[in-house]
Amino acid sequence: MPSAETANAGPVREVQVVSGEGVVLQTRTVGPADATETLIAIHGGPGLSLEAMSAFESLAEPGRRVVSYDQRGAGRSTSPDDLDYSLEVQVSDLEAIRKALGAESVQLVGQSWGGAIAAAYAATYPQRVSALVLVGAVPLDRAEYLAGQRRFQDRVAELQQVGAIDDVIPPIDQGSCLDAFNAVLPAYLDDPTMRSPTTLTSCAADTSRATYEAFVADESVEERAKHLAAFKSPVLLLAGEHDVFGPDWLTRNRELLANASVDTKLIADAGHLVTAEQPKETMSAIMAFLQN
Repeated sequence: MPSAETANAGPVREVQVVSGEGVVLQTRTVGPADATETLIAIHGGPGLSLEAMSAFESLAEPGRRVVSYDQRGAGRSTSPDDLDYSLEVQVSDLEAIRKALGAESVQLVGQSWGGAIAAAYAATYPQRVSALVLVGAVPLDRAEYLAGQRRFQDRVAELQQVGAIDDVIPPIDQGSCLDAFNAVLPAYLDDPTMRSPTTLTSCAADTSRATYEAFVADESVEERAKHLAAFKSPVLLLAGEHDVFGPDWLTRNRELLANASVDTKLIADAGHLVTAEQPKETMSAIMAFLQN
């Protein structure tokens, strides 16, 4: 489609990439096509869409393009005919995008659930990742992932008791979990009374459920995590100081990246949605890491 111009980052292009499994992946690139560095931002959820990563487009500059994409079954990407949402095919999708971009290596930013995909890709293709940024990232550890989900549910219950979250969560409506997500949004925040810091346009309920079920049932997750020990490129682990999922996710990610050069950054006055709650501090930390 024709290029547009953003205010600061340069041309914008939207392209569809077909994965090896035939899934059509919607991608968005900000910055010059001939940039020497390519950063791919991977959204969370699961089931959200690339709009959740719009803040990372500020990292685009003359030498770096920023790419985001809708994961399979989310946003404007198609759903797989075989309903396969495993981590293995998520990694294959990301590799198809790298190849389509013509990038020998990429910088990866994975936020929340997107962090699991980024880490799994780094474990599978360590030579293709020049830098890895994990933001409030799900670790490649199913037990710790489920423990984090329990902490989140406890937080929701606490906020329901004080009236910050309604007692009744909206049901899934025509396959969309957007209303339900927005209803529990205060639980993600450091200050649950603050005005919603983010506007999301898509939440695919079936994809969210299927991806979650595939991850917790996948016995190869921990085996894949062992390969992260071979990853030696620079890593930034970043999280809100009061992330509802707790410091254990960050600690576990650091343990799994035993041989990488790892920097850790906690963002003050922020919960899980650091890019929305403290955008300046978060992007400054990531930019400084990438420049170094």
